[in-house]
Amino acid sequence: MRNIMVYDVAIIGAGVSGVFTAYSLAKAGKRVILIDKGHDLAERQALLPDNPQIQYEGFGGLGMSEGKYNYTNDFGGGLSHKIGSKPATLLMQEVDQILCQFGAQGATFYTTDDPALMAKCQQAGLTMLTAQVRHLGTVKSQQVLRQIRHFLDDKISFAFNTTVQSLAKQGESFQLSLSDGRRVNAKNVVIATGNAPSEWLEQQMRRFDIKEGQARVDLGLRVEMPYSQWQPLLQRAFETKLKLETADFTATTYCMNPTGRIIRKYEKGLVMADGQNCNESDVQSENLNFTLFVPQYFPTQADAKAYAEHIIKAINRGGERIVVQRLGCLNQGKPTTQQCLIANGVKPSLAADGGYLPDEVPEIYLAAAGEFFQRLSQLLEQPISADTLLYGLDAKFFAPQKVTSEFFETTTGGLYLAGDCSGVTHSLSQAAASGLHIAKRFCG
Repeated sequence: MRNIMVYDVAIIGAGVSGVFTAYSLAKAGKRVILIDKGHDLAERQALLPDNPQIQYEGFGGLGMSEGKYNYTNDFGGGLSHKIGSKPATLLMQEVDQILCQFGAQGATFYTTDDPALMAKCQQAGLTMLTAQVRHLGTVKSQQVLRQIRHFLDDKISFAFNTTVQSLAKQGESFQLSLSDGRRVNAKNVVIATGNAPSEWLEQQMRRFDIKEGQARVDLGLRVEMPYSQWQPLLQRAFETKLKLETADFTATTYCMNPTGRIIRKYEKGLVMADGQNCNESDVQSENLNFTLFVPQYFPTQADAKAYAEHIIKAINRGGERIVVQRLGCLNQGKPTTQQCLIANGVKPSLAADGGYLPDEVPEIYLAAAGEFFQRLSQLLEQPISADTLLYGLDAKFFAPQKVTSEFFETTTGGLYLAGDCSGVTHSLSQAAASGLHIAKRFCG
């Protein structure tokens, strides 16, 4: 048995919240170990092209993909409700400063704030959500993470491809037993395992009596339509984020990609329609794509996951199938055939099976799309193109919000929940900011 190693902080999970916590603590000279069941960055970069299912694990977590940091309190989580609007904004500014310190200063930076357009959206019955955005893209995101990893290299300890087999508090510190045989003593523990359902995290919640609320999952159709229809709205900003609220549902546009493409997303054993930014491909399309997400709430995270799996696995049919339908066909109540897709004015950027969405997805997602297109048509002052394509489905998973203090500390002193596993943050920017916020507690 190896000797027990002593640290000020043990961080479990090397996604952006864990990485930014580690960075801040390393600068302050704290003794830190960063533990993750996934691969270190170099291994992830080598393995990811042939193993898309590992894109959420290992150093950098989801931050290694598109690297889109939305600096806003309008969406992306409830950090402002947790710590206050101004402190949350300042922390996200600090996140951007750190990214730029490690090479992000040349990445696209823009604002979606446009008061005139906001008023026009309101007249059409839509709410426009605003943000300042640092969009790194996959290549730049990996470069930035590589520089951060290099900075941390000789300042903290690492344990990759490693799980925490046991975690217990003894006196004023925590004892951790790792799968690689190491034993760790840490004064504080930060759990930063992301939003994925985890039997290990559930065990810790029971062990330390951590209470949680409802679980949320967002499902929605991925929309691909002519970029030319949106162009008048995008003259000041790269994208526009719109929200529709009715008595029956709330629907919000997500991950808008002008001249981008639809791609397959692999997550939690599901295959879904996702969007790729135009900068991630050598060939730009004439289309614009986004997902129209509708949130649903369930008693537990397992219930939310089961709901999404039931729908999406039926679409996948045991493989990688995604269904697509032309809006004109949907409005006429008839299936979309492959011949329709070949002749369609909007050329599908993803090879998908033509079909009839009412046979594939619950009515609420079709109703939300129908109502949204009516409001969007009013905003654009023209009918939505009948050649618009609707892909089924996309999904975004959320961890239930846990009961923690202003500094994300649980009722067990010294045990913290950072980033998306806390249920508070839902974005790269807010997850990273939560890590900085927790680190200030240790360094103050």
